[in-house]
Amino acid sequence: MSTIIAADKSGNIVQFEVDGHPVETDAQTTALQALIAAAGATSINSAGSLTVGAALAVTTTSTFTGAVDCDSTFNADGASTFGSTLGITGATAAAAITSSGLVTAATAKLDTGTKTATATAGAATLNKASGIVTSEALTTAAGATYTLTLTNSTIAAGDIPQVTLDSNGSAGIPIITSAKCTANTLTVIVTNIHASAALNAAIKFAYMILKA
Repeated sequence: MSTIIAADKSGNIVQFEVDGHPVETDAQTTALQALIAAAGATSINSAGSLTVGAALAVTTTSTFTGAVDCDSTFNADGASTFGSTLGITGATAAAAITSSGLVTAATAKLDTGTKTATATAGAATLNKASGIVTSEALTTAAGATYTLTLTNSTIAAGDIPQVTLDSNGSAGIPIITSAKCTANTLTVIVTNIHASAALNAAIKFAYMILKA
């Protein structure tokens, strides 16, 4: 397949042919203009799809308003904002994804900022999609239960909670016997399954919410 792309010095496409056939659709033209502008532009605004079969390197602050599909390595040395879908089937250049806000990958969401809270009388508030909640000091008897009610504005009914428990040195054997999401709330029930010993310390819950 042969491709001819010609652009003026402002980055405007003046000729675009594939195997001798002119391509004139707005979405394709806009996507190619974005590719040309990527060499030194401070923003890339594409209403169409931007598809890259080889490596895509972004060295300046860039904004993508259309879908971006990258079949190879995606390198972002500058800040990049994606208003639509970012699909990467190859490798990312760095192991970490950083954000000043919420990062969503499939059904998982990861937050930045303070992600800890301490419960009082079995209740705590933490408006994060993942975090760690420490209970108050517990004295839950053997065979009895403790319920943690977490108020969280990121949670919707039907979301799937992933919760793990750290006994934090407490006596007894606390285990999670129920974890359920309802609107703005995560409810976790812990049972002390020890035959005789009561809990005698605060315990910690680490949670992550998978969106329904």
